[in-house]
Amino acid sequence: MPRALGYSFRIERGEGDVFDYAADTQLPPNLVSGRVDGIALELAVQETTVSDAPAEVIALPADLLIVPGDCWTDLEEVGILLSTDCAITPGELASLLERACFYPDEDSDADSYHTQQAAFDMQARFTANLLLLGEDAAIIERVREAMREHVSWLIPKDRAIAVRAVNYQVDAAFADKDMAPAITTA
Repeated sequence: MPRALGYSFRIERGEGDVFDYAADTQLPPNLVSGRVDGIALELAVQETTVSDAPAEVIALPADLLIVPGDCWTDLEEVGILLSTDCAITPGELASLLERACFYPDEDSDADSYHTQQAAFDMQARFTANLLLLGEDAAIIERVREAMREHVSWLIPKDRAIAVRAVNYQVDAAFADKDMAPAITTA
């Protein structure tokens, strides 16, 4: 019966720029989270139980690789690599990050499981948006999320408020009737 002897991931960043990642190695410091030209899972498989039989390496293409840092729950320390043709959405990536990296016992700054998970989920959504949509879109989405979660309940029903924020200065006013239709629900 065939057996797997080991595995590694081959990461291609360009012509001649290839890195093999195995569980006991670190990503090179110049390999940052984001898109790469290709990712392949390489499995070393031995066809028989005879130890001197040659192993065959099977390469399977992968869309995504999540590489742990020193601390799993700090997404700034986690390497997130996506192949150029990876069609994952920000929501799907955030969900994968939560399932792969959220570990509540490592977050001593947060008080309850719910608080820890909410903080991690916000960080995962921001990270996913940053990688897939860009910095501006990620910031805007984070502001929308903060407004939905922390401010929207203060706004009277059937009223609209226009907000302008620059640095730490925030200006808010009830919106004119003409502005109200421009606001859509997410």
